[in-house]
Amino acid sequence: MPAAAAGPRPAAADGGMVTLELAMVIPALLLICLFATWLLRLGQVQAQLDDATRSAGRQIARGAGLPAALEAANGVLPGVGIDAHPTDDGFEVAGRYHLQAPLPVLAGLGANLNARTVVAGEPQW
Repeated sequence: MPAAAAGPRPAAADGGMVTLELAMVIPALLLICLFATWLLRLGQVQAQLDDATRSAGRQIARGAGLPAALEAANGVLPGVGIDAHPTDDGFEVAGRYHLQAPLPVLAGLGANLNARTVVAGEPQW
C-alpha cells in the first residue's frame, strides 16, 4: 500500500489557530495605540504647562500678585500649580502638573510634569 501523500491541510484545521492569534494580537495592538496616544497627550500637556508658566510669569512681571498669576495659568491649563520666587533681577516661576494615567488600572503610569521660567520685572509707568 502506498503511503498517504503529504498535501495541504484542510482549511478547517487552521480556524482555531487564527482565532487564537487574533485574540492575542488585537488587545496588544489596542494597548500599543493607547500608550502612543498617551505619549502624545503627555507632550501636549507639557507644552500647555510651559505656556501656563510663561503666562503666570508675565503677570508677575507686570506686578500682579500670585493669585492673579495662578488665575492666568489656570486659564491655559486648568489644575496647574504655580510657585514664584524672587531672584536678583526678576522672578523664577515654576509650574507643576500631574497627568493621570490613561486607565485607572495603569495608575503607575501617571506623570508629574514641571516647567520653569525666569522673568525680569517690568517697569511700572
